[in-house]
Parts: sequence; C-alpha cells; structure tokens
Amino acid sequence: MRPTSCRFRVVNVTNFMERGYVMNMREKIIEEALELFSSKGYEKTTISNIVSASGSSRGGFYHHFQSKEEVLSAITDNYLNRFSDLIQSVVTKHIGSQLELFIKLFETIIDLKIKETSDWSELHKLYGFKGNLPIILQVSKSFEKNVSELYESIILEGVSKNEFKCEYPKQVAGLWTREFMILISQVQKAHTLKTGFEGGLTNQIEFNQKLLSQMLGIDSKDMSLIEKLREYFEVMEGLK
Repeated sequence: MRPTSCRFRVVNVTNFMERGYVMNMREKIIEEALELFSSKGYEKTTISNIVSASGSSRGGFYHHFQSKEEVLSAITDNYLNRFSDLIQSVVTKHIGSQLELFIKLFETIIDLKIKETSDWSELHKLYGFKGNLPIILQVSKSFEKNVSELYESIILEGVSKNEFKCEYPKQVAGLWTREFMILISQVQKAHTLKTGFEGGLTNQIEFNQKLLSQMLGIDSKDMSLIEKLREYFEVMEGLK
C-alpha cells in the first residue's frame, strides 16, 4: 500500500504582517492626495507629488491605483459610502409617516453638513480651488443620484398610503434634490460673503417649502425646512 502523499502549504508570515501596511498605505495615499488637491488643486497635483507625500513608491501607488482619476474616485467613494450608510440607516430604522421620514432625511443630511463644519476651511479650499471642478462634479452627481432615489422611494410609499398626492414622484424627487443642493450652497455662500441669513435667503427657503408642499399635495404648514438651515448657518458663523 502506497503511503498517502501530504502537502503542507508554507505560509509567508511576512506577507501577513505586510497586509496591514498595504491596506494602510492605500488609505495614506488617499489622505495625502486629498491634502494635495486642497493645497495645489487637482489639475496641478501629479502622481509624483502623491507618491512623495504618502511615502509610497510608484510601484506601490500603481498597486492600488491606475491613475490620479482613480484616486479621485476613491476619495469621493469614501465620502459617499459613509453618507449612504448613514441615510440608509435612517430610512431602515424609521417608524412613522412618510412625511416625517421626508423631513428626517433632510435634517439628517443637514446634520451631516454641520458635522463637516469643523473641516470647513479645508473643504472650502478643496471645493473653491479653480482646478478642482472634477471633484465637485463627481461628488455632486453621486450625491444627487443617491438622494433623489431615496426621496422617490419615500414619495412613492407616501402616495401608496394616501399621505401624498403626487402625480410625478420621480420628477418631484429629482427637482427637490437639486433645489436642496442649491439651498445648502446658498447657506454656505451667505456665510462666506457675510450677507446674513434673513432676507433673500429666508424668502427662497419659504418659497421652496410652499412649492414642495404643493407638489406633494400637503399643507405647507407641515413642511418645515427653515429652522434646520438656520441652525446650519449659525454653526458656520460660529467658526469665525
């Protein structure tokens, strides 16, 4: 009888130890790239700059990313994944009406923006840099798509429960999401230009409240947006 052949796999312990380094290096590349995009601008930042700042090598960089564009995608994906996890959790855990969920989603997003205000100076440099348009467009496009789809599902559920009277849920969700993004931008602009919250900005918010209420077929008194946006503005003002 022939003896059974046994093969033992030789494990390279060093490889296991290096895996933590490899994973950390990817995050280090992303972190330093974000810093460079903020200080130099996306267009003027080179792969060599990122390699040098992160302490990587060109081979190490290309192990994780094929191009600078892929690093940009990773930066935006990191942000949007955290954002998606948060708002999806709000939707999943919600108990109550669809109108309450509609407003809760709005407030959750504003709360997320409020948490970002501690990094506002860096974010303002990043988004305000002339060469960083690709970053702005990529984040905005993904944000709009994710939020619009969530609002559409909320409106559809509200219609099915006779909470909303809306003939075009998809279109209303898309329109509201774009207006929402504009309102956030206007609050930031009011802070940056020191034009204040009251007046033109409050009029715009009240107009959006009434218009949105009409499109959802609800009483405008039930749709309150202005106080949360005022809170966001006041937090930003507190950074002075």
